[in-house]
Amino acid sequence: LVEMVCVGANQRLNTTRLCLSEINILSPVFGIAGKSTFTKMELVDNGDKLEFTIASRYHEADAYQDNVQGMVSVEHRVVHADHRYRTLLDSADAQNVNPQTIVGACAELGGFFETARQVVVCGKTAVSRLSLSDEAGRYSGEFLLHPGIMDGVFVTAIALARHSGVIIDTQIIVPIYIGRLSAYQTITRKNYTAEVRIIDATADIIRFDAVLLDEDDNVV
Repeated sequence: LVEMVCVGANQRLNTTRLCLSEINILSPVFGIAGKSTFTKMELVDNGDKLEFTIASRYHEADAYQDNVQGMVSVEHRVVHADHRYRTLLDSADAQNVNPQTIVGACAELGGFFETARQVVVCGKTAVSRLSLSDEAGRYSGEFLLHPGIMDGVFVTAIALARHSGVIIDTQIIVPIYIGRLSAYQTITRKNYTAEVRIIDATADIIRFDAVLLDEDDNVV
């Protein structure tokens, strides 16, 4: 769904440097095996931003149900290379976590979403090496934000939450709100590094900050 917003905004704003904000996930979009899920997006001008709404339905006769709402604008902030994650990897307290214990439950999705190759946790921060499979890599040029890499960032967040004791292994977390998502370049390479930090955690809500870096440590 984020890809839909970026593609639509890219056409309207003529840039891939985008800032998505105040993203409310009202309800998930579920696919039904063997059937199509119909989705639509509306973009409405609101000053220097665009308001977007994504809705879906499972049958042509059904009414569309709103799934995601938010804002998108041009990202004007300048970012530079970020090497801080390397300090964590060299820490004596860093521990390796097997990401397959997390993605294993989603094995039926195939290799397209199995991108987290290594996850290292230190305190409330995790760093992961993300790499597209050959299957996912064949489609890398067809996305602005490759869903396999985006999913790898979320897997890193789950690994961090479990390893730090914020949730237990049988608990499931789902994204419900994104305060800000800045895209500085397209995600079309095969290898990336994700750094995820827990900002706050309660019994019901966990807040994360995540940074995605390319192989040259440039913030993506």
